[in-house]
Amino acid sequence: MSGGATVTEQRQRENALVRAGRFTALGFEFAGIVVAGVVSGYYLDGWLHTAPLFTLLLTLAGMGGALYRLLWMLKRFSSQSSNGG
Repeated sequence: MSGGATVTEQRQRENALVRAGRFTALGFEFAGIVVAGVVSGYYLDGWLHTAPLFTLLLTLAGMGGALYRLLWMLKRFSSQSSNGG
C-alpha cells in the first residue's frame, strides 16, 4: 500500500476518481450533443438557404436532448451510489 494508506482510503480515492471521470465524460457528452446540433443546423441552413432557422431549431433540440441525457445519467449515478455500487 502506498504511503501507509489503508485499503478503505484507497477505495475511497478510486471511487472519487471514477465519479470524477464519469462526470467529466458527461460534460463532454453534453457539449458534443449541443455542438452537433449547431453544426448540423448551420450546414442544413447553408444547403437550404434558410438561415438561421435550422441552426436555431437544432441548437434548441440539441440542448433539450443533452439536458434529458444529463438528467437521466445523474439519476442513474444517484441510484448506483445509493445502492452501494
